This record gives sequence, structure tokens and C-alpha cells, in this order.
Amino acid sequence: MSAPGFFGDEPVFVFHRLVGAADDAFARAVYSWFPVLEDYESGFGSFDEYRSNALDEQWLSALCLVTGFWNRKGSRFADRYPNLSRSGRVWLWTIGRPPFDFAAEFYAKLLVSCRRNPSSWHPTFWQFLDNMPNPLASAMEVTADSFGRDIDRYAFVGDARTYADTLASLRLRLISELETLPETANLQRLRITLERPLPAESASTIDPEAAEIVAGLSDDDREHFEARNPLDLRLWKAVSERYFESDANT
Repeated sequence: MSAPGFFGDEPVFVFHRLVGAADDAFARAVYSWFPVLEDYESGFGSFDEYRSNALDEQWLSALCLVTGFWNRKGSRFADRYPNLSRSGRVWLWTIGRPPFDFAAEFYAKLLVSCRRNPSSWHPTFWQFLDNMPNPLASAMEVTADSFGRDIDRYAFVGDARTYADTLASLRLRLISELETLPETANLQRLRITLERPLPAESASTIDPEAAEIVAGLSDDDREHFEARNPLDLRLWKAVSERYFESDANT
């Protein structure tokens, strides 16, 4: 798949990170390819402060990688960078995982955070799903009404379960895209970087408490999830068929 048209301008490479993807190893790898501009809410004192302080769009180019979660209403990527989002210059990618696994990781991280705040709500997995249906589709901003168009925003979607294959596929897609673009100093540097050997997979940073929560989920939890989140199942099947060879039901 080709990325959206760039109208002769340099692309802006954007790594949309997803809370439930467990993508730390991928992030460390692709950070070795680009200077990184992080756009995370955690770097600000409040959500309102974060929402009011985006990166300067006019300075974003192929020289850097923009990365963030953009997972709250009012702070989606298009909210923070409206002109860039409309420009056709965004080369957007993300790393996902099968829907139930994604939801379990997301829930575990949320519950660990809630447990550290005694006054907060400690939801069960089913309560979490009631409040956040189709969490993978929600994170990727894919809806049933504009399903195909929403997926088309992504130039690449990787599978977090297959580090080496996913990273190699991402590199090939980047190289293929660069071959269609005019030579610039920024793109030449990136081409040279991408020709280097792929970074080895680094050890994942796993929160033992979160891992225990995920391990405690049952087959009943999986069946409950799959019966009530058809959009997530449809999304994973579609990106599996488009971007990688995988059994979308595993």
C-alpha cells in the first residue's frame, strides 16, 4: 500500500503508539532510525496543558519521527495537527496485536494505574469492556461507518507478536516509499540509516502486576469479549490480510 500523496513535500513519519500493543521493543528499534519528537501527555502537568501545547507543525519533516498515543478525545492526532493531517504528508503507522490480547494488555495497564490510586475505580474486565467497546478500533480511530477509509490512513500496521518480520516489513515499506520521492538531504540520511542491519530485539519491560492480571483472564472472558466487540475482530482480520500473513483469530 502506498502512503497518502505528499504533493511534492517531504513526508512526516508518524508512529501512532497504542496502549494495549506492548510495543516497547519496536519503539526502541525505530527510534534508532530517526531523531524522535515525542508527543506524550505524560510530559505535561495536566491534560489541558498538553492539549494546548502541540509540536510546531511547520518544523515537522522527514528528518524526525513523531510519536504519541493520541488516545483521548480532544487530543487525537488530527486535533493536535489539523493542517498536517489535511496536507497528505503524513506517513502513519502503528503496531497492534490480536483484539483480545490488546484489550487484556490495555485493561491490565489501566487496572495497575487504578490500584495505585486508592480513591479511583477498580473495574472488572467486563466493566472495562462496557465502558470501552472495541478498544483496538477506538485506539486506531476506525469506525464501522468509514471502515475502509479509516484503515487507509495507515501506511503500515505491524503485528507485535512477530518482531523481526514486522520490523523487516516496515523497513521495506519505508524504503519503497522513499524511492518514489525526490532526493533531499533528510531523505538521503534516512535511506542510509535504513540500509544498516536491523536492530536486535531488546528485552520487553513487563510490569509483573500487569502480567499477572492478563494471566488471570479466562476463556469466558475471551468469549465475552469476542461476542461483544465485532468491530475489533473485523479490523484485525482486515489489517492481517492487508499488511501481514497471520491467523487473525489467534
